Formats: sequence, structure tokens, C-alpha cells
Amino acid sequence: MYCRNYDSDRRAHVRLRDGVLLTTTEGTRTFMIGIDATRLRRRWLGLGLAVLALCPVVVALASRVVYALDYIDSDFFAYWLAGYMNWSGQNPYLSQQYLAARRSFGATWMPDAIFPYPLPLATLLAPIGLLRLDVAYIVWIAASLVLMVVALFMIVFREDDARLKHYVLPLVAGLLVFRPVWVTLRDGQLGGPMLFLLALSACLWEERRWLAGGLVAGLIVLKPTLGLPILAFVLLWLVSERRWRALVLARLNLATVRRGSMRRASS
Repeated sequence: MYCRNYDSDRRAHVRLRDGVLLTTTEGTRTFMIGIDATRLRRRWLGLGLAVLALCPVVVALASRVVYALDYIDSDFFAYWLAGYMNWSGQNPYLSQQYLAARRSFGATWMPDAIFPYPLPLATLLAPIGLLRLDVAYIVWIAASLVLMVVALFMIVFREDDARLKHYVLPLVAGLLVFRPVWVTLRDGQLGGPMLFLLALSACLWEERRWLAGGLVAGLIVLKPTLGLPILAFVLLWLVSERRWRALVLARLNLATVRRGSMRRASS
């Protein structure tokens, strides 16, 4: 779905070949929202098929990256270990247990005494803790790369313009040769999921789905060092736009992460 807005004193008519036309009024503006469901389904189906076709290449690339690294002493090891400790009955927020677990897997790099991220993130990481470390790292890198590509498509290819298809290969190539992307993938950082969440929230808000967008935007605080500064600007923008429902949901997510951090500190 895509949205365009017009002043109420300027009447505009939009003709869609495969969709329907909806008109809604908010304040002093009239919004013309066109929903071209057929094209939208085709576009996402094409993207899904392309991702599936590239999966063997992405997994092979991720395997080469992982087995060329000392992945025990990587950023990703902290995420995997937090997920693993969910199943082993240990607490990643108790320094003695966390450091002992790192040593038991042969880690020599000890950047933190406890898992440095909020409790909700440690809980969400539980599924990757069920996988062997090297397999989990391969899945993580492959998934991060796919999420980056999907976020790129969500941002760039929302307009119904056939000329945009000519930008697919240059943009993907530019993404792959951008050095910070490889640093993020090599170290197993959270950049890929965070980029996807930001792109998804922006797309939801463009479609005027303020509640869903606020819920998604609030999730970026799962990595506070990155998410809190971004969320601060997002909240200011929501206030300026008077999107109170989206603001409330984003603020509730922030409060949930804060309570998780307090519980972590008390443990």
C-alpha cells in the first residue's frame, strides 16, 4: 500500500489499474490511499523467490566467513551464549556464571563481566542457543545479510515505477562492497536486524499504520547504545506529528526494556 496526501482544497483523483481507491479525512487534509494488492503481492513474491534462490549462495558465503574467523572471541559469541544459558539453567547476568561459561567454551576475550544487553534480548536469543555455535553463527550472518537486502528493497522499491528495477543490481552490489556491512556481518553484530526494524517501522508509518509502526520502532532499544539515540529522534518526530498512539506504544516498549534492565541489575 502506498499513500499520498493532498490539501483539502485541492481535489485529486487517482486511477489504479488493479486496485481500489480509498479516501479518508484527517484534520484539514484529505488522504488518497491507493491499495494495489495484486502488484504488491507480485512484488513481495518476486522478492521472496529471489531470496530463496540466493539462500545457497548466502549460506556458502556465511560459512566461508565463519570458518575463517576465531568465532569464540567474537561479538556474536556473547549473543549465542546468552541464548544458550537460557537452556542450561544459568544466568548470564551473574558475573561468576557468565565468565565461567565463556571460559568453558575456550574464550580468552572477556569484554564484559555479564551479558551487556537487556533481559528481553537475552530471552529472544534463546532459539539460537539451541544450535551449535558455528551453525548458529552461519545462520546469523546469512539472516542478517538477507534482512539488509530486504530492508533496502522496502525503502527503495515502494513506488510503482518500472524504472526502479534497473537499480536492483547496482544497489545490491553497493551494499555488498560497503565496508561497514562486512564489519557488521563478520563480527555478528545486530546491525542487520536493527536496519530491518527501522525500515519496517518507516514503511508501516507511510501506510498510516501508526500502532504497528510504533510497536516495531520500540524494539530497536533492545540494543540501547544504538536504539536509544535513534528512538529519541523518532519520539520527537512522533510528538511533532501528533501521532499519540504510536508514541504510546514506542514508549511502552522502552519501559519494558527498562524494567528488564532493572531486573537484570537486581539479579
